[in-house]
Formats: sequence, C-alpha cells, structure tokens
Amino acid sequence: MILDANPALARMSGHPASEIIGRPILDLLAEESRDVVGQKMQSDEVEQYEAIGLKADGTTFPIEILSRPYTYRGRPVRVGAVRDITERKQAEEALRESENRYRQGVSTTADSSMHIDPETRQILEVNSAWEQLYGYTAKQARKLGMADISAELARTEESIARTLRGELKRIPVRYHRKKDGTVFPVEVSSSTFEMEGRS
Repeated sequence: MILDANPALARMSGHPASEIIGRPILDLLAEESRDVVGQKMQSDEVEQYEAIGLKADGTTFPIEILSRPYTYRGRPVRVGAVRDITERKQAEEALRESENRYRQGVSTTADSSMHIDPETRQILEVNSAWEQLYGYTAKQARKLGMADISAELARTEESIARTLRGELKRIPVRYHRKKDGTVFPVEVSSSTFEMEGRS
C-alpha cells in the first residue's frame, strides 16, 4: 500500500496524489511488471530496476525504480523513487536503429570496409569484402591493428589524425598489406561517426 506520494508521482501517473495514497503500488504498474515489482518490494536490499508504469488513462510507459528498506512508525516499509525513462528509451532505440542501419549498409556494400578505434588503432569490425581482399576472417581482423595491415604506418598515422580533425575524407593512394604479405595499393575514403558512445 502506498503511504505517501509527492506531486511528481501524481503528474507522472495522471492520478491526483489523494487517489494514490492508500492504493497498492501494483495499481500503478502494467500487468507484465507486477510480479517482478511485487518480489522486489519484499527485498531487504536497495533495489534499482526498470518496470512498466500504468497511467490513469490506461497508457503504459517505461520507468526506473530505486527503492530501499526503511522503518516508518516502527514498521518496515520501502521508500522508493520512480523516474519516467521514456526519453532515454527512445534515444536508446534510435541509436540501435541507426547502428543497425549502418552495419547493414557496411555489410552489404561491395567496397571493402572496416571500423577502427582511433585511439588504439584497433580494428573493430570489417565486412565480407574486406575479408576477401585482405585474407583475414572477421574474427582474426578484430585482433589486428592498423600496424598489421599498413605498409606505410607513418603516413597512415598522419591520415588518421587528419581524419579526426576533419581535414581528410579521401586518400587517392595508400599501400596496405594482405595476410600473405602481399603489398598492394588502395584508395581510402574515411570518416568518423559515433557508435555506442565512442568515436
């Protein structure tokens, strides 16, 4: 049973605070979250978790709950903070969709493509055209750095630095090395982008 509620919870749920007090907390939750939250309410530990809230008009929305045990007038209760995380979930979903579209585009392009970490120079991801050109599998590629495939590392390092500064988009000729040691000329188009919070 809810013993007290602030105006923020009332606004979030669409119920006046006077209607919230005295009701079971499960009344403010979507059906699929009630069992989990009911179990968390029995815990003796601090709990932080996500659930689905239920508004007065019947719509649902994602919430984050932080609750801890507390003694109120001599009896054990839980004090909880509830946050609407709709915007965060929308941003996460938009990022996932953007990354999926990018990966799909890279994986299906006929050009050899790779992602690298500009700080470590580590190869993060390659497409099938890259595997065929360089002779490594994608799994092997993720253990390599630019030093393993560049036949002119100093110039490659300079190009990466210029790309990060936004000064370079295309390199007409650079020399790379295949798995079997063959050195060959490549044309490079480069850019930076954000993936999972990293450049």
